[in-house]
Amino acid sequence: EHPRLPIAVAAGLAAPVSSAAVAAGDWMTIALDEAALPVHARSEWPDPGENPRILEYFRVAAPWFDAKNEGGDEVDWCAAFVNYCLESAGYPGTGHPGARSFFWNKDRHFIPIDGPRYGCVAVFRDHPFNDPAWPTGTGHVGFVVDWSSDRIQLRGREP
Repeated sequence: EHPRLPIAVAAGLAAPVSSAAVAAGDWMTIALDEAALPVHARSEWPDPGENPRILEYFRVAAPWFDAKNEGGDEVDWCAAFVNYCLESAGYPGTGHPGARSFFWNKDRHFIPIDGPRYGCVAVFRDHPFNDPAWPTGTGHVGFVVDWSSDRIQLRGREP
């Protein structure tokens, strides 16, 4: 098991001590390899079929969750994808199929940082943004691959 990435604080900015590109290399290589697959190999299939690759994300990410009986590959699988990439690279995930499991961070495997960095996990909430149920509502999670002042590009469950 890999330790949590340390944080260096300089001039009030938090940043990983090691290069983000190097630190994120393992899981980002897996994520980008998955994203490079043909769309059919990384997307939901029309019923009655189930995409075995998506079911594998759930099996690795949260073995206790029976995705096949909970809606198959139509179940929101962004968190399963992120957990799959992390765990396949030897890092701990959340063990939960929900996007908010990264927000809850029960086991404290993740260190909050002040802004996006390549390879970091980003958690977004769904509309309405003023919903007081942020800790329990729905959301989206993925890996940051690029960002600007008003936009963050993620990888995971995007065709």
